[in-house]
Amino acid sequence: MNYETKFGKVYKGEKVNILFSIYNISNTYKLDNVQLRISLQKEVGTKGDPRTKDEPLLCTAVKTLDTKGSVSFPLNFKADYEGNVYLMVDIMYTSDYFKDQLNKFIGS
Repeated sequence: MNYETKFGKVYKGEKVNILFSIYNISNTYKLDNVQLRISLQKEVGTKGDPRTKDEPLLCTAVKTLDTKGSVSFPLNFKADYEGNVYLMVDIMYTSDYFKDQLNKFIGS
């Protein structure tokens, strides 16, 4: 799963605090081996050449996220430039849900 959001405009020297949370809304399946990478993506190019620069904010792993469970991570950074900022979120995980769906597919 990937998630990208425009965070908005920041100003040089501004301190930004974000609380990023993951929720498992399943009543049946837990999430295992959750790997999370969050980076700040800055616009560093011009209108004719829109380049970006990634700055890692968090790289972590959670062994298990139980049913109806959640986990939160504080993200903090001080802006070193003025402009738009995006949060890039990459989440990888395993779950028995996928195994059960595959077994249903193979069995039918």
